[in-house]
Amino acid sequence: MKQNNFYQHFSRFLVGMLVLTLLATSIMAQGRGHGRRMGGGNGDGVCLDSLPKAELSDFEKSSLAFMREEEKLAHDVYLALYEQWKSPIFRNIARSEMQHTTQIGRLLNRYELADPYQETVGVFTNEDLQKLYTDLVAAGKVSLVEADKVGATIEDLDISDLQKALNEIDNLDIRTVYQNLMKGSRNHLRSFYAQLKALGVEYTAQYIDAAELEKIVTTSHERGRVDADGNPVGQMGRGRGNGRNGRPGYGAGNGDCPRNPDADSLNNRNRNGKGSGLRASNFPNPANPSTQIVYEISDAAPVRLSIYNIQGQLIRAYDMGYQSAGNHQQAWDARDTAGTAVTSGIYFYHIQAGDHSLTQRFSLIK
Repeated sequence: MKQNNFYQHFSRFLVGMLVLTLLATSIMAQGRGHGRRMGGGNGDGVCLDSLPKAELSDFEKSSLAFMREEEKLAHDVYLALYEQWKSPIFRNIARSEMQHTTQIGRLLNRYELADPYQETVGVFTNEDLQKLYTDLVAAGKVSLVEADKVGATIEDLDISDLQKALNEIDNLDIRTVYQNLMKGSRNHLRSFYAQLKALGVEYTAQYIDAAELEKIVTTSHERGRVDADGNPVGQMGRGRGNGRNGRPGYGAGNGDCPRNPDADSLNNRNRNGKGSGLRASNFPNPANPSTQIVYEISDAAPVRLSIYNIQGQLIRAYDMGYQSAGNHQQAWDARDTAGTAVTSGIYFYHIQAGDHSLTQRFSLIK
């Protein structure tokens, strides 16, 4: 009997050790994941797959080409100034600027447009930007203070140019990328301004107005991503894994592209992330012949629901009025504003609820 008890206890011990080993292996595997949001601290990455394409205007085409090189200009100038002064701020922000120019590159690739990007540092297709690069590097090599001023001026100019472009652009994907680039530039401007102030130097706005500069530098760094109108929609660019040894797993991907963009229920996290204030789903999905869009808002707010086709064209819009916090729903009968039935295909619904917004993809099958 004692021998049988020994074997029973020993067997339980072996089973317990096996379970612990499997759990540890699972945790380690999860920890090594990189996560799905853009790394680099600002969470500026945008998942283009989650946004509809639309026909480009001539202005939008030229703007993308220009911004591709303007973001590269910032990167290249900062690299040159880091080599000159070894100040970490230039190295760190240069990395962020490379992510920014890469985002524009993805848009150019998405629309099959010619890419003006030159691989060589300090070389540009745009002659005006070529001259500006030369002038800025020369000014920044005078002293570290002048270098920090150059950094602030670049971000000042970037914000101004993005603002002007956004006044002329209506494509949802381009607007979303530009708004996130502008948020990143505001953070960069805050950093350069703070560094100058620590040196006893006051930066004066060169392109944006003084009131806007004051508003930027007196507010905290912005975290997470923003939507096409500049409203916050996500958290800081972290992955879902815990990382090695319990450290957060930071991603460096294309933005938060969910594995299943067609969420089945409100229990599935949408791309706004936990605690964003807005989540939604539609059923049935695929829609056939109609679908019910169910959404939950955390705070009372005016709500607008818009339906877009895969080309980014607005199909139907619902002004829901001022709604209380909680669950709401709206049916879409697969018809456009004129009451004409639409064809089968991929569609998007975009919900704006106060400062929160989200865009989800779904299918229509008839």
